[in-house]
Amino acid sequence: MVNLSRATVASVVLACSVTSLAVAQAPAGGSIRGVVYDKEFNAPISGATVSVLGLKAKVTTRENGSYILPNIAPGAYTLVITKDGYTREVKANVPVAAGQLVDADVTMAGEFEDMEEFV
Repeated sequence: MVNLSRATVASVVLACSVTSLAVAQAPAGGSIRGVVYDKEFNAPISGATVSVLGLKAKVTTRENGSYILPNIAPGAYTLVITKDGYTREVKANVPVAAGQLVDADVTMAGEFEDMEEFV
C-alpha cells in the first residue's frame, strides 16, 4: 500500500481547488463575428470600425471585411459601424449567448455628394 504524506495530499487538494476556481471564473461570454460589405458593389470593406453600443468593445475590419468581437456578456446588443466615405450603419438586437458565436454581417452604403456638372 502506498503511504502518502500529509503534505503531498494537501498539495494535490490545493491544486485541484485552484484549478476549479479558475474554471469557475472563466468568462461566460459569447462572440459576435461578421463581414462588412459595400452595398453597391457587394465587396468587403476593410478598415471599418465596428463597436458595441454601451460597451468599450470596438474592432476594425480586416482586409477581407471580417471582424470578431470576443467575450461579450450575454444579452442583446446594438452594433454601430462607421467608415469614412460611408453612411453610418446600426444593427440592433444582436443576440449574444454564453459560449456561442453569432454572425452579424452588415452592408454599408457609400456617401455620395451631389456635384454640379463642370463644363
